[in-house]
Amino acid sequence: MEEFEKSIRINLLFDIYGGLISKTQAKMISLYFQDDLSLGEISELEGITRNAVYDSIKKGTRALEDYESKIGVLAHREEMDKLFDEIKRENLSDKELELVLRIERKEHE
Repeated sequence: MEEFEKSIRINLLFDIYGGLISKTQAKMISLYFQDDLSLGEISELEGITRNAVYDSIKKGTRALEDYESKIGVLAHREEMDKLFDEIKRENLSDKELELVLRIERKEHE
């Protein structure tokens, strides 16, 4: 998986499961993947070693992936998005399309 794709995936998983990991892991993941800080910058900011930052990010991302493998919320969302895309390619009336779009928005809330 490309680094950019990995970053997007981790951010999505973090949005879904971030509340289930430790506060330290959540903070490190947020600083690294969302604020785009380097390990060195986070280390300096938090007053801990680069290795501690790395370990926290690694454990946190592993936990996020574990939650996804067990619960599957992201996989479900991705499957639903594919189905909505298929439906929207059909020759729908304006009313039908509006209903599909409303359901799709509800799915993403």
